[in-house]
Amino acid sequence: MDKHELMKLTPLFMGLSEAEQKEIAEQFTMAQSQTDTPLFSAGDQSDALYLVAEGFVRLTSQDGQTLATMGPGSVLGEASMFRSVAYETTAVAASDGQYFKLTDAQLRAVILKNSTIGVKLSRNFGSMIAQMQDFLIALLGRTKELSDLQPHTFSEMAAKLDPASVE
Repeated sequence: MDKHELMKLTPLFMGLSEAEQKEIAEQFTMAQSQTDTPLFSAGDQSDALYLVAEGFVRLTSQDGQTLATMGPGSVLGEASMFRSVAYETTAVAASDGQYFKLTDAQLRAVILKNSTIGVKLSRNFGSMIAQMQDFLIALLGRTKELSDLQPHTFSEMAAKLDPASVE
């Protein structure tokens, strides 16, 4: 599948017009990955997001615990890049594969030319954060040890959770 088709399936790029998607797609660079090759490492300054085209990528915590295995259509590193912070996870190719890379500088150049793209990406990223918050609230609400708490407390707890600091 080509990068434009992958973008259509990715929540981050939803709501962008065909022309806007094409404008971003033209900036992606393709790369190959071999099994056990890192795409990025936790602690490195984020400078790009990655769109998995073929194969699988394993996300691990700083202590090496596997958090998820991501496949075609998955976007990696976007949260760190958008927040201009170091990567919080390590991404290692779990199989031979192919991915597309979009650097922060490339995306900023597109947004400077077309600010509407920046607004739409911000909205999509915000929606992804809100969905995660809703998931955390529901998860906390089902936790037996927290059953005595009022429902509004879960929302406050979820807002304060920082996955990077959970040990």
